[in-house]
Amino acid sequence: GGGGGGGIGGTGIGSGGVGTGTGMDCSWQAKVVSEMAALRRAQAALERDKKQSLFLGLSLVDTMKTCLRLGHAKEAAALKKQFGITEARWIWLKLTAAAETKDWTRLLDLAGELRRSSPVGLDKFLDAARKYDAPQNILAQLVGKMTDSTEKAEFYTEINMPKEAAEVAARLRDRDLFSRLQSAITTSSPAGLYLAQLGEKYMPGIGGSSTIK
Repeated sequence: GGGGGGGIGGTGIGSGGVGTGTGMDCSWQAKVVSEMAALRRAQAALERDKKQSLFLGLSLVDTMKTCLRLGHAKEAAALKKQFGITEARWIWLKLTAAAETKDWTRLLDLAGELRRSSPVGLDKFLDAARKYDAPQNILAQLVGKMTDSTEKAEFYTEINMPKEAAEVAARLRDRDLFSRLQSAITTSSPAGLYLAQLGEKYMPGIGGSSTIK
């Protein structure tokens, strides 16, 4: 999650009171005031350069999301660097902006850029896509990018793709999961016959029945 609400980089700037009067609070308050002023200057520059009166008064997060929604990626990246936004928050901002504007090609591109060490998983992309009513083929492509796991099979089930879910279970050689998924498909249907063959390929003795042999 995460979102707007008047904060700068999660410090709560602009969201209410700024301390209780101790020495440490005074130092923190000075930093808050400095960053608020810097954000206002950046917003004024954006409005001047882009000739769009959209930025003044927004939180840092909402300023960056607005930039991304409008295609001002370079300006959003500059704000990330200036205010020390974490990589996790940056990825979340980009994926959310893409989903909110229903730019599914962009969302898939962002998902394709993820590394194994990424602080944000593909499940967050899927959550955003579902929240903003992505079409089935986009959801399927996002799930397809995931490494085979029980979670991946469950995601396929959630988007009404039981055959693909069972394929994952078969590759994992997870007999319990495969049997549960297989039992939801009519045995004599083309999909049911396909799964019987798939089960025999990966787990001999399981393919012909929805129960473990």
